[in-house]
Amino acid sequence: MTIADTSTRIAEISAQMDAKQIRMQEDLTWIIGRRVYDIVCNEADLIAREMGFVWEKSLVRADLRRLTEQHDVSDLTRNDLRSFHRADLVMQVADGEGNPHYIAVEASFTVNGRDSQRALRNAELITRFTGLPAVAAVAGVRYDRNLKESVESEQLYWYEIPSDDLEAE
Repeated sequence: MTIADTSTRIAEISAQMDAKQIRMQEDLTWIIGRRVYDIVCNEADLIAREMGFVWEKSLVRADLRRLTEQHDVSDLTRNDLRSFHRADLVMQVADGEGNPHYIAVEASFTVNGRDSQRALRNAELITRFTGLPAVAAVAGVRYDRNLKESVESEQLYWYEIPSDDLEAE
């Protein structure tokens, strides 16, 4: 085997290892994302309470589909409608006076602009479909620095998940 052959073989092995590492990172991202989602769903009542509401129930996908069945959604793209139906968490809550509200939550390990836009869009759609006020929230271990202004201005509620909560018990 020549030096050129050895160099070529090393480059091939390196490329294979890089591809495997990328796949493993993607798999780990899915697992961590699922853990964050589970935490958010299990802490729905805590999120509502921190936001000044009383949790009544978490809506399931069938509930969200029923909301849209009664309305004209022709202005929404198929992807936006599908994304709404697959919202991470939508809660029916009540304020301190018993008035009904909704909270639309999107969750990620690192919350980014896509998550915040989905939460804001989902809150707007919930208000459109129910006629009731809805608030947007995002939840995760950290958020992208580009969201700092939205979080600080309270346009978007931030629910922090401590990184310790991701550890196995």
